Amino acid sequence: MVVHHCNSDAGFHEFLANAGAKPVIVDFYAIWLIDNVLF
Repeated sequence: MVVHHCNSDAGFHEFLANAGAKPVIVDFYAIWLIDNVLF
């Protein structure tokens, strides 16, 4: 996994903490978002 710098380090670290705590939920939401919103 390649990690890019964000404009807000605090927000980026919070995102990583949330993603680490709920990987399944984050992955499911990402897939749902791509399938239902972007396409």
